[in-house]
Amino acid sequence: CLVAILQTLQLAHHNTTTLIMEPRLRQGVLCAISAVIAAILIQRWRSGELASFICGPDNPSECRFDSVDSRMLQSQRIVGNASAVHRAAIARLEEVKARGRQSSLLYIGPHYTVHELDAGAMFDFAKVLAPWSPQMAFVDPNPRVIPLLKQKLESLGGASELSTVLHAAVCDQDGQQDFFMAAERFFEERQMDEASRRELEFGMSMIQGYTEGAGVPAEYVEKVPVKCITPSSLLDSVGMSGGALDILLIDAEGYDLGIMQRFLKVEAFRPAVAIFEWSGVYKIMRHQHPLGPEGPLNAFMAPILSELAQAGYTLYQNDGDIWAVLQSP
Repeated sequence: CLVAILQTLQLAHHNTTTLIMEPRLRQGVLCAISAVIAAILIQRWRSGELASFICGPDNPSECRFDSVDSRMLQSQRIVGNASAVHRAAIARLEEVKARGRQSSLLYIGPHYTVHELDAGAMFDFAKVLAPWSPQMAFVDPNPRVIPLLKQKLESLGGASELSTVLHAAVCDQDGQQDFFMAAERFFEERQMDEASRRELEFGMSMIQGYTEGAGVPAEYVEKVPVKCITPSSLLDSVGMSGGALDILLIDAEGYDLGIMQRFLKVEAFRPAVAIFEWSGVYKIMRHQHPLGPEGPLNAFMAPILSELAQAGYTLYQNDGDIWAVLQSP
């Protein structure tokens, strides 16, 4: 295109009488128009205007995915409303700082996969907010990931006294629950390199049956007892109760919507931004309902999204995640 545009300018300089008939002119003009349109679209995306909008306070009854398949296709090309989410999060952190309160970020299910470190992913979002020095708490049910999470917190550059890592799962009641994961001998026998192991081990759900679906034979699946903690108990334990939670990130490999549903029942729950995955639930629904996962998915997801919208959140899709941005503090 650049070559065609330069040739067009050269033609225009030397010959102004036969330009309309010149094919190179037409190609150059089309390329120039395309470049202008692309620049406008990029600017609109960067300003947050080209988001994959789902619903908001003005249309909470429309919080559903009309076509899950089309959403999955969109997720491959729509980056989402990152700038709007960043603005909302940073505004809350600035507001909290001005009031003299310590800001906070709770990350449930951070695990440790390669793709999670990509630009725009949840950990990258946490990294963007790190300069505001929020109190950060990471919670994960996988015992093998806990030491790595401590490394991740250190990589963000936050003060160690403001960082907490909990080996636990968010549940309906406090107690203990069995989860499922690949046995150590599975990785040893297959001689996996570290990157492949992390992608499989920390990227799979710990739901019974899902581990096998991820390619781990039943004889290599082991039961792991994990401490269960309710959202209220969790917020109390990390000092974020009573409306003190500012940013909530959930990447729980299929548990996300259920966890979000539990947090919505917590009194004074009003984070500026809540991000949680929807594609993990879709994959489970597709496995359970191969001929029609959309109905079951929407039956489960729509009430949760509608409740968020009624609470003042505008919802966007960013790849396999839902980004909820509070419009009315």
